[in-house]
Amino acid sequence: MSTALEVASAYADLGWRVVPVLPRGKAPGWNGRMQAGWQHLQLEPSDLAAYFAADSNVGVLLGEPSGHLIDVDLDCSEAIDLAPKFLPPSWCFGRTSKPRSHWLYLCEGAATEKFKAPAGDMLVEVRSTGSQTVFPGSIHTSGEPIEWTEDLDAAEEPTRAPAAALRKRVAKLAAAALVMRHAGRGPALEWIAGADCPALPGEVTEQIRRWWGLAAPPRRPVASSCQTRPTASIAHVATWPRCQVRSAGAADTRGPSSLRSGLFMGLSSTTGRPSSCSPSGARRAHHLGARPSWPTRLRRPANTERQSPGGCIWG
Repeated sequence: MSTALEVASAYADLGWRVVPVLPRGKAPGWNGRMQAGWQHLQLEPSDLAAYFAADSNVGVLLGEPSGHLIDVDLDCSEAIDLAPKFLPPSWCFGRTSKPRSHWLYLCEGAATEKFKAPAGDMLVEVRSTGSQTVFPGSIHTSGEPIEWTEDLDAAEEPTRAPAAALRKRVAKLAAAALVMRHAGRGPALEWIAGADCPALPGEVTEQIRRWWGLAAPPRRPVASSCQTRPTASIAHVATWPRCQVRSAGAADTRGPSSLRSGLFMGLSSTTGRPSSCSPSGARRAHHLGARPSWPTRLRRPANTERQSPGGCIWG
């Protein structure tokens, strides 16, 4: 098993800024106590030995310090369940009780944003500049090891994604998680597949409206026309999610569109071609597993039963 110093060195080799975290904790700290100013810590490889104890957890500074690396942190079971239908496949990690609860992307311009339920509990969080996440090679406060879900040789780096497009996907994932929480998994999956949204409490629909930037009453497509008409009230939430939101209060006027083809826009690779939803479709340059310095603690053995991220909706 690799030491915290070896793990931190491997992440530093990837161009990520690491920060020491207290053992079995989430708070950045070294010399046995929490430390302020960790957001501005810029450790060079030669500095790591002075900061990382043998039992330290390893955090990574997100956003600009680490080349625009961001973490989509799934805080609820509904979001973890539905994430493969919304998020592009990428490097993922978690722990036994919350597998695949962190999805990493390279996303320039992404901002930290929290998507909370009306009651205040966190559903999904986008972590970027000013945030840090405790990474694999660490021990969670529960005592569970934090581990990569997929082998790291599936791609040379986390998936690159445009900030605006990824933000839309995360907002829709948070909305779907709320639908699943209040209406059940079956109705939520039917909604994702193109059915009308089930009836939801008023505060839930208002929360979704805010996430999707709807400042005016939503509009719905007419079954046999390219015209749109406003719904009478927010009570018609069963129909409005089927329109793709173009701007505040506006809907897609090109004609009726299903939830699959309208709401869920596909992310494209840097070449403009749609990316594949299978790990084999990820960009490859070389295998991380071939790097002699890559700690074995960061990788899991090949597992033929590992979950595939298939099912992602690309449009």
